[in-house]
Amino acid sequence: MRTKFSVVVDGIKLSDVPTLMVMQDQLDDLVWSSINGRVTFSSSVAEGVDVVCAASEAARRVLYALPGSNIVGAERDIVSAADVAERIGVSRETVRTWARGMRGPGGFPMPVGTVGGGARGGTDIWYWCEVQAWLEAKRGFVFDERSPSVVEMAAMDGHFKHAPTVLDHQFRSAQSAWTSQAEATTFKQKSTVLRNGSPEGWATVSPLIARRSGSVPGTRGLKVDVSVVYMHQRMKAQ
Repeated sequence: MRTKFSVVVDGIKLSDVPTLMVMQDQLDDLVWSSINGRVTFSSSVAEGVDVVCAASEAARRVLYALPGSNIVGAERDIVSAADVAERIGVSRETVRTWARGMRGPGGFPMPVGTVGGGARGGTDIWYWCEVQAWLEAKRGFVFDERSPSVVEMAAMDGHFKHAPTVLDHQFRSAQSAWTSQAEATTFKQKSTVLRNGSPEGWATVSPLIARRSGSVPGTRGLKVDVSVVYMHQRMKAQ
């Protein structure tokens, strides 16, 4: 059984022709969609393949191929009783009785929330991955494709948070081009302080950056002052 994952991406539009050309050239193994401006890409892996690693690698490729894009997180497939009933071909009432423990073996997943309200009350919603696992274990359903578990999606989000961007690659290229190893070491030490949110770290690093603001050989004209932006973004992300 294959595992299908979907990832929400911000900062790109599927109506943009250059973006579509990059997708076709470098990301043609991913399935892209846009609903009400919400852009996602999807893929699937065979049984036994680590879906978290696969999703992380796909996100890394997207960030590198599409500068300005941002990985929002793994998309959660949220379903109501009506959605579950439609997917497995039973009545909505059957799903409702399973959920309330009135029929079936019990142990139906707890809702993750309730939407709506009013005189008729709200509608319970679940993660499809949890309902799917219950249907397989308790009702004998067989699916061709499964969704990542809640734990796997949380792990994906953790990886996405630290996924390297184009700016990260540029910074490493600039840093590796520095001729003074001692200066590079000093910057590394002070930038560690900076990442911890210390104003003293920023004050120490800034003059060093200013002295290295010229073009660096071997970096195709890239200026080392890109590190100012890099460190500023990393500090805000803490």
